[in-house]
Amino acid sequence: MVTSILFRGPCPAMSTYSWREWAQPAGAAGGSGSSQLEEGETIPLEYEEGSNVSLTFDFTFTGFGLLQLKRNNDEVYRSDGGLPGAETGLYVSSERRDVVTFTLSLVELSDSGIYRCYATGLEKSPAYNLEVVSSEKFIGISEDFDNWDPFEIDDYVAGIEGSKLTLACRVHGGLRSNCSIRWRIEPDILPLSKKNITSCDRYQEESLLEIKEVTVNLDGSRITCESGGLNTSVFVRTKRKTIIFI
Repeated sequence: MVTSILFRGPCPAMSTYSWREWAQPAGAAGGSGSSQLEEGETIPLEYEEGSNVSLTFDFTFTGFGLLQLKRNNDEVYRSDGGLPGAETGLYVSSERRDVVTFTLSLVELSDSGIYRCYATGLEKSPAYNLEVVSSEKFIGISEDFDNWDPFEIDDYVAGIEGSKLTLACRVHGGLRSNCSIRWRIEPDILPLSKKNITSCDRYQEESLLEIKEVTVNLDGSRITCESGGLNTSVFVRTKRKTIIFI
């Protein structure tokens, strides 16, 4: 849903980035027309559902005619003739060379698509390819990543005394900007020789916890994996190593 539109003159303090800055290669010289998108190229945008998304277009006006915003050629906003009234919350500067910013509030998966702006039938630059990603997130603990079979919450995992115990935690769904998985062992048994390796991208996060030697003191301990408000845990059941007398 388009909840607001803002017209304004050029202003370096705009919170939305300039699409020319996006198109400008790093270290390239500036100047008018030095960074144009190729014909048919779109600017990719990726947001989690529930976000507010701003789309900024070049806009030149000599009065005000028909203004349209289209997604995949379907009209999602239309304003016919005249300048926007003050009651609409729209603002028009006195500059002839302007930009128009549309704000899409609380986007849903169905808002994904290619967005184009038209003023009196003429397309304005640029075009945006918006992908809205589900905000639903999942977390689980398994014995390994290759044969992913997550335990039920507070399930028991067997550890053999004197052996290594490895647990894998995976979080997927939504978007992430950094790695946030944390492991917690209760009670915190010291000394406990352990290490964990975490990797992540925008869509998924994985962490491997390795306890180098299981001891009887670990029996009944609760191991929790947590990330961004999500958590899941397992209990350790220590098995005594079989001793064979000859």
